[in-house]
Formats: sequence, C-alpha cells, structure tokens
Amino acid sequence: VAAIAADATAPQAAPHAAASGTPPDDPVPAPRLRPTAASRPRRWLPVAAVLLAVAALPAVWFGIFGATNGTPQADLDSEDTAYSIAVLPLSARSEEAKLHRFVRMLEQDLIDSLSHATRFRVTSHLTSRSYRDSQLDAREIGRELQTAFLLSGSAELDADSITVRAQLIDSKTGAQVWAGQFVHDPAAEKAVFEEIVHGISRRLQVAVLISEGLRRERLERDDPTYGDLIQRGVSESLRSFDNPENEVIALRLFERALEKNPESNAARVGIARVLTRRVAEFRSANRLDDLARVEKMLTEALNSNPNSSSARYFMGILRKQQGRIEDSIAEFEQTLKLNPSHANAHAQLGHSLIFLGRAGEAERHIRKAIRIGPRDPTISAWYFMAGQADIFLGRYDAAIDWFEKSIKLNPASARVQIHLAAAYLLSGNEEKAIEAARAAKRAVPKLSAEWLERQASGKGHPVYLAQRDVVIDATRRALALIMQKATAN
Repeated sequence: VAAIAADATAPQAAPHAAASGTPPDDPVPAPRLRPTAASRPRRWLPVAAVLLAVAALPAVWFGIFGATNGTPQADLDSEDTAYSIAVLPLSARSEEAKLHRFVRMLEQDLIDSLSHATRFRVTSHLTSRSYRDSQLDAREIGRELQTAFLLSGSAELDADSITVRAQLIDSKTGAQVWAGQFVHDPAAEKAVFEEIVHGISRRLQVAVLISEGLRRERLERDDPTYGDLIQRGVSESLRSFDNPENEVIALRLFERALEKNPESNAARVGIARVLTRRVAEFRSANRLDDLARVEKMLTEALNSNPNSSSARYFMGILRKQQGRIEDSIAEFEQTLKLNPSHANAHAQLGHSLIFLGRAGEAERHIRKAIRIGPRDPTISAWYFMAGQADIFLGRYDAAIDWFEKSIKLNPASARVQIHLAAAYLLSGNEEKAIEAARAAKRAVPKLSAEWLERQASGKGHPVYLAQRDVVIDATRRALALIMQKATAN
C-alpha cells in the first residue's frame, strides 16, 4: 500500500495496441493530458531522494501510472482532470527570511515530486505562484486551473521546531480530503526538508487514489470501464487496511478488470496483492489454491514484462509464503535493482533473512524501509517485522514496542496479536498476554494450540525453527491461560 515504479514511467501502449520489444507494466488507461512542464534542477536534494517519497506507495503494486499527453478538458467530472493538482503558494507565518526561503523551495520540490507521478497533471510553479494572497474560493481556483485537487498549507518556525501544515482540497466541492502536520527540529534542515516532501507527497497521492476510487464508485455506471475497475480496486485495497472486508471487494474489481482486458498486468498484480495479504493474515479459506492462483497471475505478468518491479516484488512475497526463502530473497534483490527506492522490497528482504536464522541482519533492511517510508500505508507490516526480529533475538520489551505500534495502525492483524501475546508472556506479563491472545482469537476464531501446530512447518533453517518454536510455545501457553481463566470463572 502503495510510489511510481521505474518500469511504470516508460511510454505506455494502449491495452490492445501492437507493440514491439518488452512491454511496460499495464497501466490504468490514462486520460490524454498535456505533459507537465520540465522541472528545474533541484537545489536541496537529488532526484533520487524525492523518488523515495513515492517509492512505497501502494500504486507501485499495480503499475497504474503511464505517461500521457494531449489537452485537458474543462469538465472537472471528466476523467481527464481526475488526477490534476495544483500546489498553491504556502504561507509563511513570520517575516524571517530563512522561513520564506524554506517555503519557496518546499513548494517547488512538492511540484517536482508530484510530477514524477506521470499520471498526475501538476500545474507549473509559475502558474501556481500567481495565486499567492489570492482571495478566490478553492472551487473558483479549481475551475480557472482546470484541476481536480488543490494542495495548500503553511509553515511556522520557532526556536525549537519547524511546523508544516498541509491540506488537500477537492476543488469541485471545496471539501477537505486530507490534512497532515509535520513538526521537526529546524537544526537538521536538510533532513527535515526531505521528510516533509516525502511525507506530504506520499500521503497526498494515497488520498487522491482513494478519493478517485470513491468518485468513480459514485458514478454508478451500468458498465464501468476497465480504468474504473482498476482504480476502484486500488482504492478498496488501500481501504482494506482499516477494514479487511474491503479485500473481497478489491479482488472482485480486479477480476472484472481482467475479464475486460485479459492482458492487464495491473489486474494480475492487483489480484496477487489481495491474495498474498489474505494468506499472510490467516484469512484464506484455501491457502494452497490462493497461492497457486497468485503463481499463475504473476507468471503471466512476468512473461509479459520481465522488468515489472511490482510483479517481481509480489513474486518474492509468494516465494516466501511457499517457504522458498532463497528464491524470495533473489526476487526482492531483483526488485531493488529495478527500483532501488522500493521500501517494501527492503522490508521484505529483511523479513526473509529472519527465516534463514539471520534476524540480526534483517534489522538493517527493515529499518531502512521505515526510514525511507516513515508514513507509508503499509508501515504497520514493517513494524511487525522489526518486532519479529527482536522477539527472535530475545529482546522482548523492544518487540512489544514494535508490535504495539503495528496494532495501533492495523488492529485486525492476527499475526501481530499472536506475536504480541507471546512477547508479553515471555516478558512475564501474563495479563497483557491474555489480552493479546483474546484479540488474536477474535481475528482468527479457529486459533488454538492444534491450529498453531498445523501452521508450523518443520522445514527451515535450524536457528529460525528454534526461535519460532519459542514463540509458538509462548502463544500456546497464553491460549491455555485463557482457558484457565474461563474455567475459574
């Protein structure tokens, strides 16, 4: 969940057009938009750093963006303006020259960062800055610029911190779609600048994707287009982090998109994404069937485009779920060759090392993912991975901290609750262990000591198996404590 893959930035062919050579990832059919103005050279940070802002965005899973050209239409309900955005001049809350310089550079770098998302049409900096101190309503500005979304905000500097506030506005309705606040130590000016650009760009794109999916759903077309289905699938997949029931909706949308376009890599990878997550969270009714279907989807996608970083990434997930750990590492390494800023690939590479008994090495990769994508929608999974490394290394208090952070973002995750119960028991806190074990049973009603035994394969690196068995034994004891409590009552 969620970054523009390197393989998605090449010129895209229409779904049914003849093409020579290796085709790029199949994109959402994009409106024919005019290209964005060329960005001037960066003064604060290299282009590679800005790409980190979008590297972990769930869009990378589906390769949905493609290069576009043409002329936009004025109708803000049309697909031509769906991803058009203007970064309005940010207000500086003091007259200090340093803050004004910071704000001007922040505006430019946000425009540059969003321009890398080639399906977005971003209004140029020269045009946007003409609206400084404008008294026009957001809807009027949207109509004048023919943009569907506006980003506005402010910056404030004091002795201890610099605070940037940003909000995304739907220019048709004037409603606020997203708002965020970033507070940092002004001493580390460059690091502050990079994180703010990264955070706003990433969160903004997720908000736009979800908003656009809901917009297309509200259209209630009798025969939704291929693009409608892919976009709504992306939106439902993002929303499934809060509600697992949205996975079912996302899966059906991607299936319908594949029916409309049987050569769609976006649909294939979307299906793989939903099914691998279902397996990881113990929600699969038939694990082997789901994994076999993922294998089919990804094999077809990679036969179509061997350089698809999104398909490579999910092939790595599949191989890990199949217990083929060395193969999963090879896939994640190949993903990073294709897209070095793929934060999820860094995290998953580290997680695969845990299965080889190398939890200490895993930390470096997982922490790098967290550093690259501190506000990534999938960061709860990375917190879980960091916690799993710590619990395997016997650092139970540190593991609890990671698992608690993960649970706050994804309370429906059974695997995190299972590990949290074990960590609490191993640290000597039986009450908290019981609480976590009960939450795990609510997420997976079939959870029991026998069920855990069936899930645990006897194959693997001996160091990993020994570490895993400690966790399984602790979870089994936490479940037994629940039974004892029930009997006592």
